[in-house]
Amino acid sequence: MKGIKSFFVGAILICTVCVCSVYMGQYFVRFKSTNGVPGAVTDTSYGLFLASQHALYVNDFDTAAKMLKNVDSDSESVKTAKTLISFLNATIPESVDSLQKAKDIPSSIIYDAYLVNQGDWKTLLKRHEKDNSVLFAPIRIFSMVNQKKTKEAIKVVNSLQTNDMWKSFMRGQIAALNGDIDKAAKEFADVHPDFMNINDYLYLMSFYRENKMFEDMEILKNDFVSKPGGVYVLDYDEIPQWSEFAGYKNNLVFSMIQTVSHTQIMMYTDLSLMMLRFAQIISGDANMDAINYYMGLYYYFNKGDYENQFSKISPSHPLYLFGQMKTAEKRGDFAKIRQIARKNPLFVPAIKTLLENYIKLGQKKQALHIINRALKHKKINDFARRYFLIQRANVYLMFNDADRAQQDLKAVFDIDDVLTDELLLLQSRSWLLSNRYLNDAYDYAMIAIRRNT
Repeated sequence: MKGIKSFFVGAILICTVCVCSVYMGQYFVRFKSTNGVPGAVTDTSYGLFLASQHALYVNDFDTAAKMLKNVDSDSESVKTAKTLISFLNATIPESVDSLQKAKDIPSSIIYDAYLVNQGDWKTLLKRHEKDNSVLFAPIRIFSMVNQKKTKEAIKVVNSLQTNDMWKSFMRGQIAALNGDIDKAAKEFADVHPDFMNINDYLYLMSFYRENKMFEDMEILKNDFVSKPGGVYVLDYDEIPQWSEFAGYKNNLVFSMIQTVSHTQIMMYTDLSLMMLRFAQIISGDANMDAINYYMGLYYYFNKGDYENQFSKISPSHPLYLFGQMKTAEKRGDFAKIRQIARKNPLFVPAIKTLLENYIKLGQKKQALHIINRALKHKKINDFARRYFLIQRANVYLMFNDADRAQQDLKAVFDIDDVLTDELLLLQSRSWLLSNRYLNDAYDYAMIAIRRNT
């Protein structure tokens, strides 16, 4: 936990990264020795404190807590460290009452989690009713809805400087909480699949199934699998029970995860860790697979045991594959990636990684094999077929086989004749390689270039 500047320039540096220097300034005044002589130095406590700070830095919160447990001091730095580490271990600190009036972000998040678990939405609303920050928007909005201030909550949603798709999703959540199913469905229908990640998709699929909107389920699934990152969902029929998302707490959990998952840069900051711990503490085990995945991503991009975190995801959950993929990529374990692709022939991240490796090594046969396996999948739809034909055409061109590449490109155009930039360039390369239609090849390449300048 390194105290990233973007969010932790103030109090978090005092609470975490710089707590060691603050502590040392107070050390000789605050610490007591084992025989009770005031002011005497306790080498064991000092060493344990320093060790706990190192464990905190590498995100080993369990070890940090064990070290601090045996530190005998009333130093404010030690108290602060114990409070923070307790929260980072997914428990409400014993000293949480002392944070009631604290203004820094970490303390606010910790105390808010305590209030949610106490069911004290009224106090929560008092703390955030005038808070215009996007960070605390979900807390503010759901506490308003809980306190029967739905109109005010909608005004807050509409006033935020954020993505319109997020606003539609949030208005849908509010309507669902209030039992207005038709209104919720209308808002959710306005959320474009390109905005959605897998957790958003599962939320909506669960909502539709709970309310017997089977046609909407089918439409959403068809839309979601019509993009490379969603193709693998064709192999998944298991949808979470609506109880995992229903209610004020579960909607808040979902929204905190959504905030982290839709803000890529946040994965590199300690703020994402605080928000995910907040979600975990109030969740009561709801949405834990998503929490474990994004917690694992935080460790993956920073420091920490990402493998252990990813291993906690249920193998039946779609995010499990992504966790396994990240672990294999970090290790450079291509055998594991091949295994993932073999068991999940439509999982594009594994296929793309393997294709890049096979092409680099000149292994045409292996590259074609994983694409052909996907094309033979019994659940493949037109979008997926078109996508994999494009990938195969590219492999053929990389190995100078223009005739077979052209056959695949023709099959692609038979499915859908939309000329994307990728197809323009592939067709141009195919004609150049076969020394045909050179003027058209030049024109196609220039069209693609102009579109991107």
